[in-house]
Amino acid sequence: GKKTKAAIVAKPSPKKTRFSFNRKAVAANVQTQKAPVAAKSSPKKARFSFKRGGNNNNTSKNTNTSTTAKPTLKKQSSAAERAALWDSKITERNAAQKSNPFSAAYDGSAVVDKNHPDYGKPVEGSKSHERMKAGQEWVEKEITRLIEIIRKEGKKSTKGHEITFGDLFVAYEQVSNSLVGILMRAKKRKVIHFDHDDLFLQGRDDHVIIIALH
Repeated sequence: GKKTKAAIVAKPSPKKTRFSFNRKAVAANVQTQKAPVAAKSSPKKARFSFKRGGNNNNTSKNTNTSTTAKPTLKKQSSAAERAALWDSKITERNAAQKSNPFSAAYDGSAVVDKNHPDYGKPVEGSKSHERMKAGQEWVEKEITRLIEIIRKEGKKSTKGHEITFGDLFVAYEQVSNSLVGILMRAKKRKVIHFDHDDLFLQGRDDHVIIIALH
């Protein structure tokens, strides 16, 4: 009889624990169900505010997409086109080497005319041609500066203005260190005259008279 009573008394305790456990589980389920609802509400507000922004947001969005889409519209050359471009360059170079007497591929087909105005000049539009033009401009400026110094430091004569090489060397030394080369180029252009065929040397040729012609 005592055993049965003990068994009857022990039965309610598991029920209470089950009831309390279920109660916590229900509370947890309620909280988990509320969380998604709150999360869904925030995007709705964000979407609603985005729509209320008007056409300004849409226009800015469209402008951004248009600016980013420009590079994709650029046409890109294919591998075949690039290969054809390089083939044409190689063909042009081979043809130029055949007509170049200084090349090992020269076939003698080109006739060299030393009296041609373009003889000894680089191809127009090339880098060498640009460097030649820059060099010619520099020489012209130096010759103009040389004539100005001779007329300023020299003495006037019947032929023009004359000065000795020694005095000119001292006056021109502060301007440039290429006096001898400029003198030879100026004489070739017939803007100055001096009776001297060799290169000038300071000390030895100080007495040579240089005349800036009229």
